[in-house]
Amino acid sequence: MNFFNLKALINDTAISQFGGLDVSGKALFTAEYAANYDGMVMVVTHSALESRTLAKCIQFFAGKNSLPIYDFPDWETLAYDVFSPHRDIISRRLRTLSKLPESGAGVLVVPVACLMHRLAPTDFIAARAFQYQVGEIINREVIQKQLHHAGYRKVTTVFEHGEYAFRGSIIDIFPMGSDDPFRIDLLDNEIESLRLFDAESQMTKTATNLIEILPAHEFTLDKQSVNLFLNNWHERFPSSPKSCPIYKDISNGIAPQGIEYFLSLFFPTTATLFDYIPSNVRLLCYADVEKIAENFWVEAVTRHSDQNIDPSRPLLPPEEVFLTNNELQGQLSALTNIILHDSSFTPATNVKKTSIRKFPDISIDSASSDPTSKLSNFFAEQQVAESGRVLFCAETPGRKERILDLLRPLRIRPEDCSDWIQFSKSNVTYGILASSIDSGLYCSEKSIFLITERELFGEKVLQKRRRSLAARSPDMIFNNLDELKLGSAVVHIEHGVGRYQGLETLTIDKTSQEFLVLIYAGDAKLYVPVSSLHLISRFSSGDQIEAPLHQLGSDKWKKIK
Repeated sequence: MNFFNLKALINDTAISQFGGLDVSGKALFTAEYAANYDGMVMVVTHSALESRTLAKCIQFFAGKNSLPIYDFPDWETLAYDVFSPHRDIISRRLRTLSKLPESGAGVLVVPVACLMHRLAPTDFIAARAFQYQVGEIINREVIQKQLHHAGYRKVTTVFEHGEYAFRGSIIDIFPMGSDDPFRIDLLDNEIESLRLFDAESQMTKTATNLIEILPAHEFTLDKQSVNLFLNNWHERFPSSPKSCPIYKDISNGIAPQGIEYFLSLFFPTTATLFDYIPSNVRLLCYADVEKIAENFWVEAVTRHSDQNIDPSRPLLPPEEVFLTNNELQGQLSALTNIILHDSSFTPATNVKKTSIRKFPDISIDSASSDPTSKLSNFFAEQQVAESGRVLFCAETPGRKERILDLLRPLRIRPEDCSDWIQFSKSNVTYGILASSIDSGLYCSEKSIFLITERELFGEKVLQKRRRSLAARSPDMIFNNLDELKLGSAVVHIEHGVGRYQGLETLTIDKTSQEFLVLIYAGDAKLYVPVSSLHLISRFSSGDQIEAPLHQLGSDKWKKIK
């Protein structure tokens, strides 16, 4: 079913603008556009959060298997931060970069700030990726050298991306870009089996015949790359002492925290995401991304000026780390451009209107004698019973039962649907499914209504998800280590309330790394890598001094969150 009649627009290379589209409307537009175009569609959003939400909504409208959706996440660090992105973020970035050059049709969702990052050359990943397959004859020492040069870290037990472990005839590896770690079982020097396993339980799952190993970073620490880095360091910072920590770490084959902002020193030239995408890509932009890009550039220049005061840690100028705002605008203007405005935008004469609408207040009022009156009145106004079709979306199967209970007084008995595609192609008047899509919409022209828990329950919906995302909200996160105060109560997303006791440097497998030290009940200590700062949020549920500390290993925090 077509909601926007985009077939004519596919062949039009002029700039077009569409209004009245909030996140679900933009996702539906993107899914329909991509379904009608046989190439790559790139959507540029304002922020990392918008990109995550949009990608999930596009998947909802496109169906699980019909359209590949690629994300290129933000590092979630500020420019010139002294700590590195989380390994899971780097893994997702590398997976996307490895697939883009050979991709055909699909959707790439990216925050505008990520478009401004300079990246490794386009041949970097392909030249340094390698594979293992069942039946292959391998040498254990060769494997260890390959993994070490690719930036993988040797550990006793594999839990995170970029780690590997040798245990007798078994080799565990968690490749970057993979959802699960792999277990190699050797018979002498032959790979007898390859299996995926669960990182938490360490239990094996399904068998496979081949695994691909991507680099552990967006650079490598092989001899050639290290020598190039050191030579470039001398050229950029001729007066900088060789005793600089970054210089010394790279000389010793160690990737220090924050090294990502020195990426260009590892390569003769750098690339950008525009170099990775196919030449026939079509561009869909959130309105005003230019302003977001300009603000990002100003912030990068400001942070460079503020941070470039330590002679032992000189910084590359912003133009060697990021595209300038003018360079970005030049790249964007060279692509076929469609601009998407949200519903708060006042339509101009050159902005096309769509039939996608935002719901009025149809929320359930539990304090009223007729809790569903707003919903029933809206259905009556829209003549849903006569000519409309409605799909309800619940967060979970349990929440779906809650919605069914609410609809019974209205004599509405929705039929179970597998997904949006099945519903839109059917003749079902009222349907229901379990999906975590964040917001709904309705099409006035076709009288199709998508109603989520947000429309029904407002801000009271999805309590568990909202708590788990608390650490990511702007007011709750720590943007840098300077915001942490000794003795202050903090919340770890997995372990609950603890108290910050400062930083401590630990050496693990001959690699020195800084950790945050958190004290819990019974004086138990938790060491958190500074690269995992995003897992820590502010304690805001009472007095800092009287904050109740949780006990490590107990299930109390799991029940609360």
